[in-house]
This record gives sequence, structure tokens and C-alpha cells, in this order.
Amino acid sequence: MMKTKFTKMMAIFVMLLMIVPIGYGNVKAAITPSSTAMITVSGIKGDTNVELYKVIGVDVDSTTNTPKNPMYLWHPDVMEWVKAYDNAHGTNYIAKTGDIHNAVTDEFNGSMDTAKQDEFWQTMAKDIRNGTLDLGVTASQKSDGSVAFPNSNMGGYLVLATPEPSAPGKYSSRIYKPTTAILTPTFDNGVWNLKNTTVSLKSSDGTIDKTIDDETVEVGQKLTYTISATIPAYTPDVENRYVNVGDKFPEGLTYNKDVKVYADEACTTQLTTGFTKYETPTADATFSVRFEDAFVAAHGGEMVYLRYTGTVNKNVEYALINNAFVNGPFNYGGSTQVVARSYGFILHKVGENNANLQGAEFEVKKKNGSEALSFIKMADGEYRLAEASETGKTTVLTTGASGTLQVEGIATGEFILKETKAPNGGYVLPNGEITLTLIDSEPNGMLDAGSGATKTGSIQLGEEVKINDIILEFTVINGKGFDLPVTGGMGTMLFTILGLGLMIGAATLVITMRKKESNLH
Repeated sequence: MMKTKFTKMMAIFVMLLMIVPIGYGNVKAAITPSSTAMITVSGIKGDTNVELYKVIGVDVDSTTNTPKNPMYLWHPDVMEWVKAYDNAHGTNYIAKTGDIHNAVTDEFNGSMDTAKQDEFWQTMAKDIRNGTLDLGVTASQKSDGSVAFPNSNMGGYLVLATPEPSAPGKYSSRIYKPTTAILTPTFDNGVWNLKNTTVSLKSSDGTIDKTIDDETVEVGQKLTYTISATIPAYTPDVENRYVNVGDKFPEGLTYNKDVKVYADEACTTQLTTGFTKYETPTADATFSVRFEDAFVAAHGGEMVYLRYTGTVNKNVEYALINNAFVNGPFNYGGSTQVVARSYGFILHKVGENNANLQGAEFEVKKKNGSEALSFIKMADGEYRLAEASETGKTTVLTTGASGTLQVEGIATGEFILKETKAPNGGYVLPNGEITLTLIDSEPNGMLDAGSGATKTGSIQLGEEVKINDIILEFTVINGKGFDLPVTGGMGTMLFTILGLGLMIGAATLVITMRKKESNLH
């Protein structure tokens, strides 16, 4: 298990009476019992009051200026508190060594894992704040960013940080985890030295993130979302600790009431206790999960993961925006949004003199798809992709009075558009089909320049294919004419047979005439 810098250093001292710490500078040589150095506290965000509480001292011989054994002693005002903690928790963090009654034990120095550390220091912080442990503050400063405490005596310090209220009764959303700072001598090149140290505060401020499995969507598509949220590291003195995590869906997305909670990013370790699900939509949330006091206390500073799905419905617009949130006491909170987008196209059907052509019929397939897609008619010449369970669906899309055909609610990709009936008025049904390519590689709601319309067969496209954000717009031209039943297939064969017959007849006539002429001679 991980150890804090404080416990690691102490463990090594106990074993070796010599350590070489990392990240220290400004050496002060030849320690004495009154030697001091500087403690710098970083990781402060916003106006925050930082307090140091001396909890462990370093016992140095005033004659030899070397550490004694035992080297670490609990502060006299802390000694009785540690005894009571040991009795309540079955631990052994304080011991009598000779005439010394407040020695810091090896069990504390080297054997305390992260969970035990958190419990110990948070309990001490709670009792300091509520007055149960009457331990006067050693030093205090308010700052934003970092703060330095020069002339600090050797020993171990509990570091507590409290954000300043932004207004009367208005607490900050940031929660700082109690941490420790240690000023301890090191034996370098035959000399005991004391070096400055820096500690960084760990805090939570409502961090939340959300991902989606697909950002380009179509009606009827099922989307999977994952929220990752930080459980705040509340100090034990905070009562009624809780955390709410949830999401607010837009109208075009239907929640499938399937949220699950996990302990890991891969969402393989499912959690089933410590929280309550609320899956009836309200004005503020489509669903939420409330993590209760005991869960928050046990998992402060950790991440939880929520996975759930939504289905794109008929009310989809071109952007699906939903807002995930996390909140709790002391105005703890944060939010994030993800955007999924749908796309479409507009076809302009024109004939002679650029006249708008009403009544041309088309069908749409996905490339390599065998069946035509089903749509719901929204207005004259306007269609959207249908939900699977909807009635009134059609695969026939007809240009409206303005000669346009508008299709909405599709994703990016490649589609095959085929005209199945030409408009009235003597217009010829072209052969071939149109391939529509919709690309939004970022995606950002702007079709890429590679999007377009290409044709095969006798279809005529207008010269320009426009990209209007998430809409592909193009023109299809119809020509007038009439079908000649003899211009191909059987007609060509009949002409060929007739021609051969005439040729054979002429040849026979020539041969017959020559024979008659020969007989006369």
C-alpha cells in the first residue's frame, strides 16, 4: 500500500537513522534542538486559509546535536488523544520507551496503509475543528497558489486548508484533504542537515467528465454514456455528507432507465450499495444517483463511474446536448456537457428553364444496405428518419411544390439515393443513382469538405454541391423526352433481322438473274 511522505520518511528513519529526501533545497547544516526550516504549501486554489498544527516533534540531543532514540515524539497536547485513538481503534501508535511516554511507534511509522492514514488524519482534523482536541494552531496564513512558513521547527505537522467564504454563509465548492508536512534532519556527508520542504494540497472541486460512444447519430440509435465523477474528501466534521451525480437529457433523447454504478473506468466492477437511484425525470434532472454519507466517508477522493443509455427519438434536432452534474453540501458541484449531432440533406429537383419539379419520387438506402430506409413525412417535401415503432412510415420520398426534398435525422456515412418516379410533364426517369457522402470527422457540427454527391448513369447533377453546416445541399436536373421501344433490346434486333432479310433477298435476286442470263447464252 502507498504511504504518505510523512510515514515513509519516518519508517526509514526508524530503520536507518538516515534518509535522503527528494525535492528539498536550501540546506542548513549542523542541527540543534532549535533548528528551523521553511515549509511551503502549494496546490491552493482561491483565497484559502492554511493552518499548520505541530503534532510530532524530533528529539535532538543538545550536547551532541544528533537525534536521540526514540527520535519522534508525539506532541504533549496530542499524546492523550493518540492514546484514546488507540483504545478506540485497536491500534498501537503511541508507546512508552524508558521514561518517555509519547514515543511514535514503528506501527505508525511504517505499517499504516492509505486507508488507515486517511482515517487517522481526518479524525484528528475533525477533533481539532470541533474542539475535542484542543491543539493550538502553530502557524496560519491566507493565500491563493502557495504559502510559505519560514522558521518552522523540526517535526511533523498536520496541514489544514479552509476556503474563504465568497459571501456570508456561502462556502466554497472546493474540499481540501488533510495532509502532513515533515521537517526532519538528514545525515549528508557526515553532517546532520535540515532542509526546507514543500507539500501539495489535494482537493476536490466537483470534477466530472462524460463520454459518449458515438457523436454522429440518427433517429432510433441507442447511445451509451459514461460519467466519471470525484467523490469529495470531506473532513469528518462535515455532517450529512452526500453527493448527487446525474444527467439532464434533451427532448430528442429518451432515457432507458438503466444507469449502473462502477468503481473502475473500464466499468467492470459494479457497485450495488451505498447509493440510491432516482430515475423519474424532474425539471432539473432526467435521473440522479445519490451517494450517501457512509459511502462518501469511505471513498473520499476516489472516482465513481456511471454508465447508462439513451435512444435518439423523433424529436431530435441537429444537436443533442445533455448536461451531467455532480453536487453536494458546501456548494460542492460541477457540470459538463456532451453533444451528439444528426445530419441531413436537401435535394432541389429542376427541369427546363430551371423550373421546380414537384412529384419526383426517391428512395434512400445506406450504402451496402439492402432495404430502403423508412421516414415520417413532416411537411410538404420534408421527411425525417422514422423510429422503429412508429406508424405511418414510408420509403417513398416525394419532392414538394417548391421542388425540394429535405431529409433529417440521419447520421454521417454514405447513402444511396435513387429516383424511382420522374415528375409528370414528359420528364424522363434517369437511370443510375446518387451516392451521398456525409463526413464530420471532428465532429463539430460542420460537414467536412470531403462531403458531397456523386452520380452514376444518366443522372444530371447541378455543378455546385453546397455544405451548409450539417446539411448537404445539391440539385438534380431532369430532361424531357420520350421512350423509343425500338431503340434498344428487341427493337435493335428487329432492325437487324430486317436488314439481313433485305440483304439476303437482294443477293438471291442477283444470283437468279445471272442464272437466267447464262441459260440464254
